Amino acid sequence: MMVTHDIPEEKSGFSKTFDATILDHLLEGYQIIGYDWRYIYVNDAVVKQAKKSPDELLGKTIMEVYPGIEQTKLFSGLQKCMQDRISVHMENKFSYPNGEKGVFELNVIPVHEGILVLSNDITESKKTEEENATKAKLLDAAISDIRLFDFDGNLLYVNDATTKLTGYAKNELLKMRIYDLNPPEDSTRVRSRLEILSEKGESTYYETLLRKDRSRVIVEVNNRIIESNGKKLVLGVARDITERKKYEERIKTYSEQLEELVQKRTEELLESEKKYSLVVEGASDGVAILQEEKIVFANKKAIDLVGYSSSEIIGWPFLALVSKEYAQLVKERYERRMKGEKLSSIYYLELCSKTGVQVPVEISAAVIKYQGCPADLVLVRDVAERKKSEADHVKMERMMAMGEAATMVGHDLRNPLQAIKSATYVLKQIISKYENDPTTLDSKKAQQMLEAMDTAVTYADKIVLELREYSAERKLRYTKVDINELTNEMLSIVKAPEAVIINTQYEPKLPLINADSTYLKRVVQNITENAFLAMPNGGTLTICSREKDGIIEVTFKDTGIGISEENQKNIFKPFYTTEAKGMGLGLVICKKYIEEHGGTITVESKKNQGSTFTVRLPIFPFSGEVKP
Repeated sequence: MMVTHDIPEEKSGFSKTFDATILDHLLEGYQIIGYDWRYIYVNDAVVKQAKKSPDELLGKTIMEVYPGIEQTKLFSGLQKCMQDRISVHMENKFSYPNGEKGVFELNVIPVHEGILVLSNDITESKKTEEENATKAKLLDAAISDIRLFDFDGNLLYVNDATTKLTGYAKNELLKMRIYDLNPPEDSTRVRSRLEILSEKGESTYYETLLRKDRSRVIVEVNNRIIESNGKKLVLGVARDITERKKYEERIKTYSEQLEELVQKRTEELLESEKKYSLVVEGASDGVAILQEEKIVFANKKAIDLVGYSSSEIIGWPFLALVSKEYAQLVKERYERRMKGEKLSSIYYLELCSKTGVQVPVEISAAVIKYQGCPADLVLVRDVAERKKSEADHVKMERMMAMGEAATMVGHDLRNPLQAIKSATYVLKQIISKYENDPTTLDSKKAQQMLEAMDTAVTYADKIVLELREYSAERKLRYTKVDINELTNEMLSIVKAPEAVIINTQYEPKLPLINADSTYLKRVVQNITENAFLAMPNGGTLTICSREKDGIIEVTFKDTGIGISEENQKNIFKPFYTTEAKGMGLGLVICKKYIEEHGGTITVESKKNQGSTFTVRLPIFPFSGEVKP
């Protein structure tokens, strides 16, 4: 059905019959709405879209024609176009009276009479991608180069987009033929395409367009045959794809370059992987990767350490290879590391080999990405030989120290024993002198002698105790220890001199540590007793505790006589002492106990300015090695 509407030429800007004929053949809806929001003009496409006759449309508002449309959104867009005189693009959902739903794509353009609305029913195009592409082309055609010409090539109509694309004015274009818009070398090909079009009725192709300034652009052309007043005409829609073609060329070039780069990178990765495989498999240390608490990779050294084959341990829970004594420690450290906590990266444990033999190892672990997921990279070092060597070395040192100790013990014990002997002799003399008259016994003198004997015996016992503690070896008995509570307990036992003030500054709620409480109590006792001796005229002992980076730190700061720089180098050596009495084993024993817990003890001091002893203990012990 063809409808011709008389629209005043001086207002609309196009011929009242010829231009309407063109518009009625467009696939998109073409409608003009007046300032009173009522339809002034509709083409055939609008009639089809609305499923109503022209009489049911003209003079009505869009809201009356489509009562189920998104009115707020539509009114806002139309009003913006009309008031601001700008083009507006929008999509609107609507419902027909029968309940059928659809979607319109609208291009709203201000014109003299009111607003021009180009509408496309894109309901079906939303259902499938293929239909969407087809509708998108039709929609683009409405805002692209549109030209109408006959089969002789004479241009009969062009839109504004055509003038912008070619650089010619409309009156210039309407005096030209379609061939004039192509380079001379393409004219023969354009004529042959028109012949094909007359047979098929529609064609799409690419061509080069020659602009007025003689520059060239590449366009995608869609031609179709329409009829107007019994005459066959060609309605052509052209889209400038020059930039797209440039991008396609660039993409092609980039694709070729990328292919070369990928091939080169693949070769490099294969070579790198080969080198990596050689390095990892030939490493002197074991390498394993743990993921979700299972072993997902192990090199030859790691497999040999435990005596299993690769097929036997891959996929195993890694805790199955850890001795029971260290299982909880390893599990807790693994979980904390996977949560992102920073922990000491190296620590000691023992693995269970296939034969049941315990394998002492030192491991270093770090979180990595493996196959796109978090994993634990573990380096495993066999320290059996080193442990044996260290044990032999320690035994040799102790044997040498014991030889030295024998001389010192003989010397140091001789004094208290001589005192006991002398006191005994005096008591005998006193008792024999007053044997016949016990009432005249010098009780004061006898008491002094007994006290001297007691002091001498206590001193001799201390020498023997320190020597035994230094030379003895025993298995650490781990328990959960609160370092603040343990320190307070020992301070209540080791009585401070009256002139000494003890000040404690504990960090509250410190984490519990795995430790042997008996050993740590001895450490606190030795350090505090040393501090008291360093303050013969009184002073202050300040004890502080804190937790930092998985380490518990306890400091003992006194205001005593201090330690010279030279003596600081030797205070942790066996049998070194600056006192007239003693074997110099107190701080050596402290160092031994702390290091067996995987910790450290250090001292900072200046002469006459006091000393600060700092004990650092890992929350999980560095080495829980069981001594033979």
